[in-house]
Amino acid sequence: MSHSYKTRCPDPRCAQPLLVHAGHVGRSVNCPECGREFRVESFQAAEPSSDVTMDFADTHDHFDESEEAVKPEMTLTSLGRFELRAVLGEGGFGRVYLAYDPHLDQLVALKVSLLDSAKKKHRDRILKEARAASLLRRHDAIVPAYECAEDKGFLYIVFEYIEGMSLSSRLRQGSVDRRQAVEWIRVIAGALHFAHENNLIHRDVKPHNILINSQARPFITDFGLVRLMSNTDDLTRPGNFTGTIPYMAPELLDGNASDGDTDGEPFAEQANYDRAVDQYSLGVVLFECLTGHRPFQGHASAVVGMKVSQQPPPPSRYDPSIPK
Repeated sequence: MSHSYKTRCPDPRCAQPLLVHAGHVGRSVNCPECGREFRVESFQAAEPSSDVTMDFADTHDHFDESEEAVKPEMTLTSLGRFELRAVLGEGGFGRVYLAYDPHLDQLVALKVSLLDSAKKKHRDRILKEARAASLLRRHDAIVPAYECAEDKGFLYIVFEYIEGMSLSSRLRQGSVDRRQAVEWIRVIAGALHFAHENNLIHRDVKPHNILINSQARPFITDFGLVRLMSNTDDLTRPGNFTGTIPYMAPELLDGNASDGDTDGEPFAEQANYDRAVDQYSLGVVLFECLTGHRPFQGHASAVVGMKVSQQPPPPSRYDPSIPK
């Protein structure tokens, strides 16, 4: 039996009540209301008969209880030749470390999978991301992967370390200059076009996956949900939750708006993927940069319903100075 727990978004401006799967406890999730990423550490048991209306917090990708982390509370100081210095982030896939490469005398980012690497589907997923990032490293706005290796039972991918912050962190600091925002989106659009020309769809374009370096240059990262445009990839099967609801294209949600629960099959993949799904997501990011809001607000289930039945509002609704 799957247990659920009550928690609340820690952002005082949101404080959205949430119902999370037991498997999310101790993991990083995103609030479906405001998009803030936080680690589920404060919670209480939810009775099955509870009449409190709450939605499941959406993770970076679909959580399957059969994919429990091997060592969710692990303490690692090194992997291979790399010295682990600090944790940069964490999600459903695993953990990203700031690491030092003594051979090249430089800092790198290590994405360490916490999934069971002995299972073929998990290895395939990790290797798929590594291969995609390696293939796309020729574009200067895509965070490049240097290598993929295994040590101590953990598969990891070595990425270039981008010193700066995610766009989601930047947006929480306040408004972004309009010209700067448009320039960031232009650069990321070019990077996504390059991926599309190589027959790859990102599928999880959102502020959290866009990095802004110390020189204000943007980079797209996290190809963990990448998929071939030909739709022949079977690593993500129908019924799996893939993507982040506020940024997902409506054609991926159409006919699946009955609830916001990611435990069943509310977001079955019924359509072929093409570049339009990434373009839609990037449009949502631009909207958020310009207005400080996403086009559709509310619980995950409400957002799904609005996406498939309504046209998004113009940005000028939130800021009249924005040209229509």
